[in-house]
Amino acid sequence: MERNGALRETVLPAGFILDNILRDSRKIEDYNYENYLREYLNVSEWFLRKSSGEKYKKPVSETHGEDDAYTEEYSIDFKRILGESATRELQKTSERVLRTGSGNIYEFGGAYQRPGNALEIRQALRGYGPAELDDLSSVPREEASSQIEQDIIAYLHLLGREKNLFLYDPVVFYLPVPYLEEEAERIIMDALHEDFGVSLDFRRRKAQAYETYVSFFFEKDLMIFQYTEKGFVPTDRIPARLSPTFCSIASFYGDRPVVEGLL
Repeated sequence: MERNGALRETVLPAGFILDNILRDSRKIEDYNYENYLREYLNVSEWFLRKSSGEKYKKPVSETHGEDDAYTEEYSIDFKRILGESATRELQKTSERVLRTGSGNIYEFGGAYQRPGNALEIRQALRGYGPAELDDLSSVPREEASSQIEQDIIAYLHLLGREKNLFLYDPVVFYLPVPYLEEEAERIIMDALHEDFGVSLDFRRRKAQAYETYVSFFFEKDLMIFQYTEKGFVPTDRIPARLSPTFCSIASFYGDRPVVEGLL
């Protein structure tokens, strides 16, 4: 997919996004995107300052909506924002991957060809202005006129939550030709604003007292932007290789160019 001229994006393989995709001798729950995001927070200068240096922990239980990463001073909730229908399609069409004790890797299940009829939430949001999103936010999900509207209603519901949110878009952005770092950052921020700016303004109105971050991969790093009254502000950039869980998941996909490029 081409974005903003030179900017392109690729969705990560399913094991980085979904549960119960990868199997070996380890616990299935070890391969979870929340685990690797928590590991990234624990090497992030920005988020360690938020916690006064305390490492972020996983909640013992999430039965009462506990945040996915917490410390005594600061906590934040992770939300994957690929979009509900795109996530379901990924679940339906992706191969399960099994690694045996001898190290052999086998893929099984999944559709041979992705139907391609589900939009990522970033695509679904294009063309919706502030008034349209305000109207949709009050529509019961069962009364949505299309799958796209259902996806957006679900997304707006999570944006209204009164807690700090770390929105994770499980994609890799890349530029096929060399760019100065400042220029690449500007191109990415323009794309983020085009796709998410209106909806994140909606969140600022609904949960003004809470912080909002958007994260994704670019080249070899997890990039994190905060959304403020000034728009997107670069916050941190963390090498993908610094998360042991991310690297463990990547070991299942050694032949995928998108994964090789990250590590």
